[in-house]
Amino acid sequence: MAGSGAPCPPPTWSPGDLVLLEPGDRVSADLTLLVLFLAVPPVAATLGGGWPDALGWAIAALAVPAVLLADAAAKAAAKRVRHQTRCGSGSGQDSA
Repeated sequence: MAGSGAPCPPPTWSPGDLVLLEPGDRVSADLTLLVLFLAVPPVAATLGGGWPDALGWAIAALAVPAVLLADAAAKAAAKRVRHQTRCGSGSGQDSA
């Protein structure tokens, strides 16, 4: 309705709106591509890769708990900062 006087709100979107697959499907697609890149010899040769050796598998296995520990530490630090900000710690107010 042209000329109604009310401006149209701007369109809203988020980066998640651009995703075409659901989370479970994205994991499946990622794993499928990983196997394709590593297991199909012509593709692996073109990309200059192949299956990892024992050291590569060990490093990959250790990366998972390292990422989980780093994530837990970051979340704990963020929670501590939010709690201090919300509760007024360090604001110079007397507690007595």
